[in-house]
Amino acid sequence: MSRRLPFRYLEPVFFSGLLDDPVLSVHVRPLGRGILMDCGRIHHLAKRVLKSTAALFITHAHMDHFMGIDTFLRTLHVSPRTTDIYGPPGLADKMEAKLAGYDWNLAEPYWGSFRVSEVFPDRIATTLFSGPDGFARHSGTEQERGDRTLYRNRFLQVEAETCDHRIPSLIYR
Repeated sequence: MSRRLPFRYLEPVFFSGLLDDPVLSVHVRPLGRGILMDCGRIHHLAKRVLKSTAALFITHAHMDHFMGIDTFLRTLHVSPRTTDIYGPPGLADKMEAKLAGYDWNLAEPYWGSFRVSEVFPDRIATTLFSGPDGFARHSGTEQERGDRTLYRNRFLQVEAETCDHRIPSLIYR
């Protein structure tokens, strides 16, 4: 039985260096899309990197892991698609507060949306922030966690485990 070598399709780039905010991008070459791990200081990332992000994974909301969310929102809000954002409990409230800090009276029907999934030990709660509706919060679904897998495509999968960092936090693998 031959085994595929899926890593040849993945292009990981750790953008933060030794002393800066943690940001890991994993580009999936055949899909032309990728994932982003954490969202610290990201103003130096090319827009093409951010625009090709299919999913963002936040470990916790300390400033060095979350402060770039405004840049992320600014870059993707006019993309006509839904972007998935995964994180610990409380992330949907933080996203709602961030989005409420701006006026969206010029929202267009083609604007994208953000689907925020809060990962609890036993379940995942999903909330949609709809761009065409000025990023109004729409309660979504709540489903039981069958396993650790949060995200999957043909070339990679992301799993999460809860941990304690004095605040709700996630470890991704």
